[in-house]
Amino acid sequence: MTLLTIFCPECTPWLLLMLAGAWILGWLFWAMFKGSSYQSQIKQLSGDLEDTQKVNTVLQKDMAEANYKMEKQATDYAEMQQKYADLDIRYKAQGEALQAAKSGIDPDASNWERRLAKMGDELTTVKAAKEQLQADFNKIKADYEALKPSV
Repeated sequence: MTLLTIFCPECTPWLLLMLAGAWILGWLFWAMFKGSSYQSQIKQLSGDLEDTQKVNTVLQKDMAEANYKMEKQATDYAEMQQKYADLDIRYKAQGEALQAAKSGIDPDASNWERRLAKMGDELTTVKAAKEQLQADFNKIKADYEALKPSV
């Protein structure tokens, strides 16, 4: 401002008024031509952000559900393995008792054979359940691994 007062002290207020007017006019033209496009871009990006947040929420929910299912399958699998081990021990013990009965120690061998056949059926059932549980566990684990990179 001091430079303006040195060259033209009488013109200084008019020059400042013209500069302010030019600035206001430039701002209005910018707002008219560019401002609306920027505002529409801001609205569009805000909508995209909301959509992405909704998808993220859904994916996090799905991932939490998959984690729960995987943990439940792991627990069920561990229980099934324990039951399988118990039945296997009982089956072997019954087999040994059957062998002892067949060798003449136990006169009621038919009772042991029935019990052994029944335990064999139980063992087969448990083995099938264990295989099914393992397949389910592997499937849920694969689903979990597939969901993990998308979040």
